[in-house]
Amino acid sequence: METLGSGRIVVLVITGIVVAIGATSCSPLRKDGSASKADPALSAGGSDNALAPTPPMGWNSWNAFKADIDEQKIRQIADAMVDSGMRDAGYTYLVLDDGWMAAERDSNGNLVADPNKFPNGMKAIGDYIHSKGLKFGIYEDRGHSTCQQLPGSFKHEQADMSTFASWGVDYIKMDSCFAERNGRLSTEDYAIYRDCITNTGRPIVLSISDFGNGAWAWGGKETAQLWRTSNDIYPWMDSVYNCADTSAGDRSIHAA
Repeated sequence: METLGSGRIVVLVITGIVVAIGATSCSPLRKDGSASKADPALSAGGSDNALAPTPPMGWNSWNAFKADIDEQKIRQIADAMVDSGMRDAGYTYLVLDDGWMAAERDSNGNLVADPNKFPNGMKAIGDYIHSKGLKFGIYEDRGHSTCQQLPGSFKHEQADMSTFASWGVDYIKMDSCFAERNGRLSTEDYAIYRDCITNTGRPIVLSISDFGNGAWAWGGKETAQLWRTSNDIYPWMDSVYNCADTSAGDRSIHAA
């Protein structure tokens, strides 16, 4: 866990075993606008797992800050990941979890950053992360709201993935709060996001955050690079042991 107040920042790790408006489906499109099969080099899916042949590693803001994130903290984390040697050791993803966005979409229905937390916007923070030789990760939710009651991507699937691509996002953690109201199965929802990402033309890693509810069984490998294998992990040893025991007990839960 990292603390800024003490002047020390210890980088946390995410691993592969953890960590048009109104569109409700996103068939991959050819240049002429017709549907096509997903290109595994661009999409989240694909059995060759071209975007993440090894588990993505880096830092996620949630356990350290919950929703209390802002531009200054993220810049400091990016600096620390470089200065500490974490980047050069392969911990290259810096992921902003829940709490980065404004409470409402803009007048065009697009996601926007909370102007008080990120006054220069998400493109600027992504550019800073990239300038450090790191990869830019972001959080969203497949329900109508995020876990913090901020705008979710339900019924905005393609618009939101296109927005993320325009910001230079490299990694998306897609959560599942309130998703039971979607009227769709997890496998259907995540396949939609896979195809929406493909349509943007930008290679983006997709991470399934479905509370450890069996993504390995319902088709996670066909829709994303990685998925959760357990409930939330907390900064005390019993929680760490429980998650480790869950991951060690059934090897089929791991991506292959």
